[in-house]
Amino acid sequence: MVGKEDVDKIVKVFKENSTINFADYSEKSFIRRLEKILIDENCTIDDIVSKIETDNIYLNFIKNTITVNTTELFRDSEMWLNLKIPFKNYIKHKSELQIWHAGVSTGEELYSMKMFLQMIGYSENLTLIGTDLNDKVIELAKAGVYKNNIIADYIQNFDLVNNTFNYLDAIKLTDFANFNKATNKIEIKPSFKKDTDFFVLDLLNAEYNFQENFDIIMCRNVLIYFNLELQNKILNKFHNLLKPKGLLILGTHESIMPPISNKFKKTDGFYEKK
Repeated sequence: MVGKEDVDKIVKVFKENSTINFADYSEKSFIRRLEKILIDENCTIDDIVSKIETDNIYLNFIKNTITVNTTELFRDSEMWLNLKIPFKNYIKHKSELQIWHAGVSTGEELYSMKMFLQMIGYSENLTLIGTDLNDKVIELAKAGVYKNNIIADYIQNFDLVNNTFNYLDAIKLTDFANFNKATNKIEIKPSFKKDTDFFVLDLLNAEYNFQENFDIIMCRNVLIYFNLELQNKILNKFHNLLKPKGLLILGTHESIMPPISNKFKKTDGFYEKK
């Protein structure tokens, strides 16, 4: 079993050999990831520490393994269902939208957002940015090539939405992706990648040097991995980067606690900047 002493060793070796500071990560989540690494790699904590000190490629591998997140097209479809009317009201007078997906993982959420906006009738200027600490998933997001089991996930997630919105009459999977039978994968069409950008960004340590502020920031199932102090630090940065009355969308089981909660108004399943 991984204990606090083991966690401290890993935090220390990362701090000494990179710009990454895992000190404020949720200890339970961190331990769970470390235990998986020990099993998968058949190694000890000391083995990991020793190799990180001498091998930057291995350091990056461990970082990516610790920070990897799961995602899929229209994950938590009920959330998208609930966003239809509020989003239509929010965007109806906007001639442009800037949206940031923080902790975007392999990119399906960002592509879902672009589909969603088309479905509810938004066809104006759009900028979609996806960031993640994990450089491996960012490369996958840029490529937009996914195993074909995403098709099953897509259909399952769309059933709920389609039953209410009749989305499949508005847009079909083939409108934005090609099926590659040779590789058994789907590939997001280059034309659908227009107005999207993905890059590596560490929410904990990096300066958020964006050229413009955002109408919408989506950061789902990311803050749960941080302690309250760090959550508030990140949320304060989000607040500063939102336009007046901009929207922040968190995960279903995430919420904003005082004192930062005073800067947001909770409504319709998301938070509006005060």
